Amino acid sequence: MTKIRGKIYVPGRFLHSTTTRTVTSSKNSNKLPSPCQHQLHPKSLRGVYPVLITPFNPDKRESIDLDSFRKCLSFMKHEIKCQGVTITGVLGEANRLTDFEKQILIQAAVEENRKDSSSAPFKEQFDICVGVAHSGTAATIDLCQMAAEIGADSVMVSPSKDSLSAPQPSEESIVSLFEFISDACPATTIVLQDLPSVSGVHMSMDLMVRMVTEIPQLTTVKLESTPTITRIASFHAMSTIDRNSYSILTGLGALYAGFDLCHDPTTSDVSESKSIDVVPIRPTDGFMTGFAFPEVLMEMMHFVNQHQYGEARHLYQSYLPLIVLEQQPGEGLALRKEIYRKRGLIASSHVRQPGKNLSATLRTTTENLLERLFASRNVDIEKAMSSEQLVSCVNE
Repeated sequence: MTKIRGKIYVPGRFLHSTTTRTVTSSKNSNKLPSPCQHQLHPKSLRGVYPVLITPFNPDKRESIDLDSFRKCLSFMKHEIKCQGVTITGVLGEANRLTDFEKQILIQAAVEENRKDSSSAPFKEQFDICVGVAHSGTAATIDLCQMAAEIGADSVMVSPSKDSLSAPQPSEESIVSLFEFISDACPATTIVLQDLPSVSGVHMSMDLMVRMVTEIPQLTTVKLESTPTITRIASFHAMSTIDRNSYSILTGLGALYAGFDLCHDPTTSDVSESKSIDVVPIRPTDGFMTGFAFPEVLMEMMHFVNQHQYGEARHLYQSYLPLIVLEQQPGEGLALRKEIYRKRGLIASSHVRQPGKNLSATLRTTTENLLERLFASRNVDIEKAMSSEQLVSCVNE
């Protein structure tokens, strides 16, 4: 048996199975072999990956509304046509979900995604990423393996510590966590979430570059530490591996999207510059965030891919009031859920206790902003907005 911090690790223990499988020791007793082999080669994630909310019923048990959850995923896949989704993340109220509920959500997401299993393009283009943050190493590894065994394409991992007041974990302990996960699920893409405002863990750029370089499955960084553009530029400047072998995704509700994504064409020839303060031509490779109108982010990506940076920035600036309103601490999650409800995706915007539900004042503010942006222009937000509608809302 392999032990982690004194605990015997049994992969698949959350799955409904008639047998219990154990892990036998390998030559290196610190390494964890695994049966998770559903992908041939872990890939870096590029494009738009909305972080889904977890819909709850406003009953005494605050039960999960699986029908609404499936509807959200289907909308992102078939209507928005994004590259994938992330579930059970911070926005998905992961800290208020039991491990069994996480299993149910992962199974529902994989099943919904596999409805199109006969269509190879869908299977290749739409990924399920699962947030597996946990304060314990053994539990984090177990959640990663559970997600992979069910059929998730990637896992998002944020290093943690016992409490916000606890000392920072050593860099070696952080590296060990990701090495354990890499060995447990060798064919699953790992997304490193750099979110110190929630995790309390501040990672140096040296550490992040080292892990992306040394751990093959760690191909994507969700960079959410500020100042984002400085850290993104530093990462690129310090990295010695092929730029196409890793990706950096923008988070934080797309708050800094106009800076993270858009190269300033007025800058001098950055391709020849060695300064880490100069923005590289392709700072980030997309988004993994919970902004409730991901078609805006898709359109920004389209403009950037066409080198139309001015149009991308203009689109960003036009929707910035909504981005800022959504991202504010306190009621931001409740506000985002309310927008999901107004888009016809969920039945209730209820936030699970002890989370804060939307105040009457902020509800009115949200309605007024949505009216100004969309309703006054006869845009039906229950449908995915076309490029023409997005641009018309900007130009009018």
